[in-house]
Formats: sequence, structure tokens, C-alpha cells
Amino acid sequence: MAPRRYAHEGVLIRTLLPTVPAPGVQPNFFLSGGFVLVRIIKRNVFLVQTRNTNELLFVKLVHRVNRPGIHGIQPGEFMYDEPPEFRISTAEAATVLQLPSDPPQFTRLRTYQNNNEHWALYFEYCNGGTLESFRDQYYQKGWRVPEHFIWHVMAELCWALSYLHFGIATNMQNLARPSWEQLRPADGWRPCYHRDLDMSNILLHFRPRRGQLAAAGYKPNAFPEVRLADFSDSASILDNAHHLRPGKFPNEPIPNAWEDVYQLGRILRSLCMTHVRFPMDDEHNPNNVIPNQIKDESLRWDHRPDSRRLDHVNAIPGNGGQLYSSELMRILREFEWQNQENAQVDSIGNKGNAVQDMAWVAGYLLPTAHDRIREYTRGRKRNGFYTELDVSWAKPWGPMPMVIDRADPNLDATLENAGLLGPDSTAVGVEPIGLEYVAPNVTENLGGP
Repeated sequence: MAPRRYAHEGVLIRTLLPTVPAPGVQPNFFLSGGFVLVRIIKRNVFLVQTRNTNELLFVKLVHRVNRPGIHGIQPGEFMYDEPPEFRISTAEAATVLQLPSDPPQFTRLRTYQNNNEHWALYFEYCNGGTLESFRDQYYQKGWRVPEHFIWHVMAELCWALSYLHFGIATNMQNLARPSWEQLRPADGWRPCYHRDLDMSNILLHFRPRRGQLAAAGYKPNAFPEVRLADFSDSASILDNAHHLRPGKFPNEPIPNAWEDVYQLGRILRSLCMTHVRFPMDDEHNPNNVIPNQIKDESLRWDHRPDSRRLDHVNAIPGNGGQLYSSELMRILREFEWQNQENAQVDSIGNKGNAVQDMAWVAGYLLPTAHDRIREYTRGRKRNGFYTELDVSWAKPWGPMPMVIDRADPNLDATLENAGLLGPDSTAVGVEPIGLEYVAPNVTENLGGP
């Protein structure tokens, strides 16, 4: 008897840019068969599956403009000869800085195409989703993010920023505290800045397990890969600010390090607050009420973490997880600043009080975090040790191709708004495609990821 099947219609994209690969880039087999659209992330940003290899890729379509519009350089636009995501990337031909692929603290640019002013950039897919979705999973349950994971994120992001700024490319397994000589950029080094450090731009990846499970558990599920993504606002110290998008702080006249350092602290402090309900989610808990405060959490994570002090947060019980150590709280308090509950960090006089410098991040924060991680990972561990630290439950389900209804009168409008149809689109051969799958033989509750 033939296996049962289920089917739906999806979207076939024969090519996203009608061109051969850029000079110096070998044609890729996984590009030649076209793509199945999996998800529209936003205009000109998609998750696709290659038809030849079934590999998942993030793709961005961007184009060059000669001058900014009245509202400045918009998302998907760039003014230099190459897009920022290529100038600072893992590509061998990156024109400003080639990022290392190993250790994998940066998302890999698998390949790219360009056709005069239009570019298609193909990035690897990370199966753990964003750090933002990870945080939200813990918030929904009212659980504390485990401390070992916060140290892990700290170490990986500090390493990524230290490489961008100083060129520190050290084997993380043998990391020592960098000397002050190492914290001065080498001759010819162009310090670079991400400028949009955000949880939505940090990706997690869980390596698949091979072989027999160790008695201690599977270590990579407790310490997934943490990758810094989306360099669309990135810049080097020598760049012309008029040719760049403004980053997180539009009023900053030139690219600088404090933006990245402040956002680093914001991310780490936010991870310590997932067990605390927002006032609108838990109005009956007096600990959550913030009277007479400008950052009253009505804007939720746009107000946090600056809306609350770590000492107060650590005293609030959650549904799960231990209190954070005094060492972690002491270090993260270095990112707190006077009157943070009522004033913006980029207000006059605040930046110097709110933000440590990159020398502190690379020379103290990075090796300190690395030392804590080594305590978790070195030596023989008791049975179930890593199983208890496992955070892979927050990993999202594997994505399925987008489902369409050919009779939907809004289908063309949806694809045009996504940048796949219309006069400005570079996509060629966008059409419905039938997709068929073997029906799963489910004999027990699948549980979770």
C-alpha cells in the first residue's frame, strides 16, 4: 500500500536575482534549482529552502542608491559600492573586514550575487531562532533564564565585539586576559561597529547530536552557538557617516563603540528579567507596579531593562530557576546608570555614566565570563549534569514552507508587498508549486522540540 501523503501549494522562486554569481564566486549547486518560499520575514527578507539540496537559507535583497531620500537611507538600501552586510562579513572578498567563521560567533554569508546595483545575500539558517524568541519563551512561563546561559551569551557577544573593535581572534578554549597592548587595534586595523545590537539580531544554533548520549547529557544543548547577525547598519571607524544608516541612535554623528557596549549591557540585563511580569500582565502583584516613573513598562521590552534595577529584580521570585549569583549581579550593575528609569541613555551627560568602554569589555568582561563557562564545561561531570542545564526546549519547531491559496485575491498583493512581485522586484519566475509530504506515523505524543 502506498504511504499516506498530505499536500499543499507553496511559492516557487526560480531565481531571486537574474544573474550569474558575482566575480570570484563559484556557481553554487544549491542556487541553480530555485527556491521554495518558507517565510516572509519582512520586505525583501525571506527564509527559503533550496530545491536542489533542501537547505534552509536566509536571503536579503538590497540595492544601491546614489543619494539618501528625504527620510534618509532606508532598509534594503546602501550607498557604498557594496552593502554593509557584505563589506563586514565572512565572505573572503569582504572589502572592510572578513569575519571569522570558526569559532562561529558570526552568521556565515554562504554566497551572494550582484547585478549592477542589486544584490542577493544568502545567509545560513540557525535552528534555535533569535535570542528574542528565546527570552519570550522564558517570559511566557515566568521562568528565570539559567545563569550559565547568561554567562555563555556574555562570553560569545564579548568575543564578537572584541574582534570587531580590536581584532582579538583568540581560541576561546585557551582565552587569557588580554594585555593592554592587545587592546589597542593593530596597525592597519579598522575598528568596526555593529550599531544594531539587539536580541532580534542574535541567533542561536543547536548542533545535532551524533552517537551515544553521554551520561552527563548533551553539552551543546546547554551551550548552543550564539551568532551575531544583521550587519545592515554596521560601519568602520573610517566610514563616511553620510553614507550609512543611523543605527540604534540616529543622533550620533559618527559610528562609535558606546552604542554597541550599551546594547550589550541591555541584552544581558534583559535576560535577568524574564521571571518578572509586566504590570499589564500581572496587575495584582504589587512588586510589578511602577508608580510615577517615565519608563513604566507600558512599552514592555522597549522600557526594560532600564526600567528596573537588578537588585530589585533578583529579589522577585519566579516560577522556576535559582536566584542569580552576587558576582553576576555585581558585574551587570556596571551597566546601570543614574536616573535610568526616567532619562534616555543618549541624553546629555548620561553616556559617560551609563556605558563602560570596549577595553573593559575585552579586558575584563570577556575573560571573566569565559572563566565562569569553564567551570561548567571542564572536567568530568556527574550523570545528568548537562541535562539539567539543557535550554533546547525553547528551540522553535522546524519551519514548514509557506501555504498559499491560489484563489486568494490578496495573494499577489502579499507577494508584491514582500518584494517578490511588481516593477521593483528582482525575483524571476515566482509561481505556485505543489508540495507533497509523507504523512508522519505518530504512535505517541511528540512532546516538544
